[in-house]
Amino acid sequence: MRDLQLAEALQECQEYAQFGYDFANKSYREIHKTLKKARKKLQETDRKQSYVDRIANSAVIARERENVEALQRMDEEILDNLDTLLERQKEFSIVVFGRTMAGKSTLMEILTHGNGESIGKGAQRTTRDVREYRWKGMKVTDVPGICSFDGREDDALAMKAAKAADLIIFLITDDAPQDSEAEKLAELKDLGKNVLGVINVKLGLNMSRRKMALRDLTKKMNDTARIDEICNQFRAYGERYDQDWRNLSFVETHLQAAYLGKDDPELYELSNFDAVEEYILNKVQSDACFLRMKTFIDNVSKPLSDHIASVLDDETETVDTAFTYRKKWHELDDWHSGFFDETQDKYYRFMQRLREQVNEAIVDFAEDNYENQNAGEAWKTAVAAMHLERQCQSFLKERAEVCNRKRQELADEFATEIRFSSKVNANSGKVDMEDITDFSSLFGGAAAVTALIPGIGWGVSIGLLLLSLFSDSKQKQIREAKETLRNKLHEVMDPVMDKIGDQVVNLLNEEILQKGIGGFRQSLVDMDEMFFELAATQGDLAYDLKWELQKANALLWEMSLHIAGLSEDDTPKNKYTENCRIPGKAFVIIMQQRLLNQIFARVMELWDEPVHIVWGDPEDEDELVALMDQWLGKDEWMMDAFPYDSENDKKVYYTHILSDDINEDSVNYRLAQQLFSQPILRY
Repeated sequence: MRDLQLAEALQECQEYAQFGYDFANKSYREIHKTLKKARKKLQETDRKQSYVDRIANSAVIARERENVEALQRMDEEILDNLDTLLERQKEFSIVVFGRTMAGKSTLMEILTHGNGESIGKGAQRTTRDVREYRWKGMKVTDVPGICSFDGREDDALAMKAAKAADLIIFLITDDAPQDSEAEKLAELKDLGKNVLGVINVKLGLNMSRRKMALRDLTKKMNDTARIDEICNQFRAYGERYDQDWRNLSFVETHLQAAYLGKDDPELYELSNFDAVEEYILNKVQSDACFLRMKTFIDNVSKPLSDHIASVLDDETETVDTAFTYRKKWHELDDWHSGFFDETQDKYYRFMQRLREQVNEAIVDFAEDNYENQNAGEAWKTAVAAMHLERQCQSFLKERAEVCNRKRQELADEFATEIRFSSKVNANSGKVDMEDITDFSSLFGGAAAVTALIPGIGWGVSIGLLLLSLFSDSKQKQIREAKETLRNKLHEVMDPVMDKIGDQVVNLLNEEILQKGIGGFRQSLVDMDEMFFELAATQGDLAYDLKWELQKANALLWEMSLHIAGLSEDDTPKNKYTENCRIPGKAFVIIMQQRLLNQIFARVMELWDEPVHIVWGDPEDEDELVALMDQWLGKDEWMMDAFPYDSENDKKVYYTHILSDDINEDSVNYRLAQQLFSQPILRY
């Protein structure tokens, strides 16, 4: 009767497997389209960065490219795994896990009635590859022993086999649980796998003294308090991995006694192996359909959950980087305002001093040259001796050096902030700036100023000489000649000084304010906008992936309700898409209708991972807020949006947390991150 019921259950689970495959395959196609769109947007962002000539942050783009490539590998892996699962969908798959020498091969020999050839002798590793057996219409796989000294390759083989398994039998021994075993179980639970525990009670049997051996075995197997304590010690390891193993069940057995008891019914009965078989068969008979479909669904759900977290982590860093750029160009703006006012004041005072110097030179020159017929050339020589161009160069250079010092200060601060806030390489923030402008080349030396002085007619000095022969007021005429010469020189030099002032102003504007500051600022602004655009792309990708994950979770949830006994009439369709799940750690879902206690208990049994049901309206945002309060702390978070392109109404949405107590690797953090598919920022 049991075999018939088991066969019927296994036959029915093939239909669920096909259903699961069809859904997973459809999800794969949607994921493929989403990744194709993300790659295209990333290429656009990469092109934008190539146009920013002063500031580079190629590490962030490189990281994002790597992540998109990782998503591409996920895409390919999902397809490969689906094809493999489809080939094997007719067989319910069980994988037996356990550390080297825990007794896995012995367990397989007993189940499959083998001849004992695979059982180890002493301390050697017996299973060095994956071995498949058939048992009651199911495939049972014995994988290499985990946690061996040189078993890294073996562990990889074991985990690969586990991904395709519908059920895991995890074997431990009663000679103290080990950290390494717990680590492997955590990896299995992270895959979303349902696990049945078996504890192999170790006791050497000397069957030549059969009566004493049976007595010792009876005593050890009846010491349930000790066995329970060991099992509880192992369950406690779950907290290290943010997993709840309190409901992980174990059945105790003595595998050596079960194997030796093939021809000794009394010894076999004491081994308690019948309870192990019953334990496995009950699970398969009752849950095979759900577990088989779950294997296909989790083939999508697990990588989706991981990559959503990865994309959102990247978006968090991208937004942080964008804000760093924005903060720096705001600081530059604030400094520029003061620098401009200071430069303007210094310019006016500089030009005033320059004009006073020229005015004094004109007075002195007129005193000595009012009778000089070559005064024009002499004045040019006098102007050259004042080194006006050198003074302008010095003024401009001083202003340029102040500007460059500030730019370098901001650049150094920027690089430091990026380096210490970034999870990527330390050189992710790079700022390249031109050297200080060579203003001497722009002025072109002394000739640049004297060339501005037009030809001057000096008839005044000859006139004075003729007048001196016929006039008694020679002193008056000399004064008038000097005044005339001064006026002529002022008439000539005023426009020259205006041109010098204009040239200084133009160089200040073009070479310092625009090129030195404006160009640097524009580069910061360009990178700011580029990273906000990238963050928006990452947010869209995370949201699209989350939608596929939610649909997968909702389908699995509906199926578990159906298997638990909730009729289709009582199961509303498309009402469970407000959910979030980290396979093996937590599944949170909002639903309106209450479940009967027996259905609720059955659903929890099916899932074999912590399930938290929020009784309420999935469309009520207050329910989501309440969950965030629970995970991040009431009044410790807020949702916000930053408009990075107001002209096109583009925004980046994020969750801002105020508490430093939230661990980024915690389940609560990951659930909160996934619920709204938003980055979580601290500042």
